[in-house]
Amino acid sequence: MKNKTEAAIMLTKGSADSLHVQIPYNTVHIQSIRQVTGRRWEPDAKRWIIPYSEATLQEFTKHFVALDVEISAELWVESEFLRNWKLRGEQTQWKRDDLQQALKLRGYSRKTIKAYCNQIERFVASLPQINTEISASHVHTYCLSLLERGISHSSVNQTISAIRFYCKYVLHHPAEIQYIRPKKQTKLPNVMSEKEVTQLLKAVTNLKHKTILYLTYSAGLRVGEVVRLRYSDLDIERQTIIVR
Repeated sequence: MKNKTEAAIMLTKGSADSLHVQIPYNTVHIQSIRQVTGRRWEPDAKRWIIPYSEATLQEFTKHFVALDVEISAELWVESEFLRNWKLRGEQTQWKRDDLQQALKLRGYSRKTIKAYCNQIERFVASLPQINTEISASHVHTYCLSLLERGISHSSVNQTISAIRFYCKYVLHHPAEIQYIRPKKQTKLPNVMSEKEVTQLLKAVTNLKHKTILYLTYSAGLRVGEVVRLRYSDLDIERQTIIVR
């Protein structure tokens, strides 16, 4: 179980109509809080403000994992909804540990392990009861709700893969659950013109940032590949780059 000192998010009561959400910088969490209707950033206090309403709480708990959130004592006593949500997350923690172990044993990457655990945490929280046996109808209903909220098809497919793994290797589900996967979305890339690329490169004055941009564009590298480059990866004579 996650220690309280490791919690990424703190939820406290601001007023009768608002809640304070403190989030140490994390791109995933920032993206999640921006999905909550009525949220606003308070720069001086470095915290987010969200409406204190049933609709907002339901929306908040859809976008965040209970184990990542600490609830203030006042809210714990006052809000039965948040209390039940948090308890549900903690009661399923032992299965999260089992899922992590099953994924590690099969050689899944750390990034995939984190993604699968978060996906299952949200799915389990959507079930009517903690000990509800997972069925195809539960999976279909949950995935449909994700699609209706505008979640991408690739993310929904990852959710299905996580649930399938969880049922097979953690719950040892006796029967194979049938899944309906959404079709892969086809999106045209937003390609910058040569003039736009030139303007972008000229606008950067920091030498390090300019080098990263030039390498990314000229060699067709990903950002992660560029930042991992070392001087020994550059062969000046042969004019080649070793990409790891």
